Amino acid sequence: MLNEVKRSITVNPKLLKSLIRIQARIRGCLVRIRKARSAPVQHVEEYKFPNGSAYSGEMRNGKREGKGTQLWPDGAKYEGEWRNGKACGKGKFWHVDGDVFEGDWENDKANGYGVYTHKDGAQYNGYWKDDCQHGSGVETWADGSRYEGEYKLGKKDGQGVYFWADGSQYNGTWVNNNIEGKVKLKGSLFRELISGMMEGCTRENGRITICMGMESI
Repeated sequence: MLNEVKRSITVNPKLLKSLIRIQARIRGCLVRIRKARSAPVQHVEEYKFPNGSAYSGEMRNGKREGKGTQLWPDGAKYEGEWRNGKACGKGKFWHVDGDVFEGDWENDKANGYGVYTHKDGAQYNGYWKDDCQHGSGVETWADGSRYEGEYKLGKKDGQGVYFWADGSQYNGTWVNNNIEGKVKLKGSLFRELISGMMEGCTRENGRITICMGMESI
């Protein structure tokens, strides 16, 4: 019975050749990867890129690898770890406008935990995904207001608490940077704003201006 089953199994010659070619390509790729990784890391005093930026630090096979600093023509600067030509690991980036980010990097973007400090004193401490606030974090402003909670792709989304400088606060659900619940304001009269009232609100000089024209006290 087993012999009959074996005789009935046939392999398509074209399929077999294709599988052999694929296997050979994979082996070739693995060999090249091993060679690239085994190449020595060299320190370069200055490497100029076509866009005018300059890099100083460790390189391997013509790519930034290890620790190094890059300066762009507009004055932006990154100092930290690199992998395969991209910012990856721990690093610090100085923006042209004076803002600074320091934390985890992957694939040239903020990924993981990091601290973003604005030149006006505002600051975000928390997690990032592809250059966006994502996960849990704490954001503070120079006037004393503060948000502690969840973010999704750069916006407050999930559970969070917002503390205004005057002591007013909201503790509840956020959706796409908007409050989904009730806000309790400080004062002799405790007013509540129903869900959706703060949609489209703006923030200026530490005050929240609500889309209906009201302001927090």
